[in-house]
Amino acid sequence: MRSFLAAIGGIITAGLVIMVLERLGHALMPFKLHIDPHDIEQLKLLVFKIPVQNLIAVIVAHGIGVLAGLFVARLIDKKSLGPLFGVGGIITLFTGINLLVLPHPMWFIIADLGIVVLVSALFIYKIKKA
Repeated sequence: MRSFLAAIGGIITAGLVIMVLERLGHALMPFKLHIDPHDIEQLKLLVFKIPVQNLIAVIVAHGIGVLAGLFVARLIDKKSLGPLFGVGGIITLFTGINLLVLPHPMWFIIADLGIVVLVSALFIYKIKKA
């Protein structure tokens, strides 16, 4: 039960941190494309015009978010690696779904999935080695 709670806590933490950091990034670096984030068709047309620094901010938010989620999962359950694989796997899955739903530049797809997988793998490797 503790492992399950650790995974759920880590996933929720990762999601919240990503959401807050993405909103902060959009507030600090607003782009003037007037995209309605609820209009998927409009977003599909304009996603390639989003400035590079805004896309990099999203990648950074995903990396920090998954790290925060892994950290919380580890705080809750220090004995099992299962919650860490759960958090890393679910955040990778959600990232992949997002990338499938909306078109993105190829460099963004590689960097976004890469950062989530790399942060997860390095965190788990570090814990396993300790």
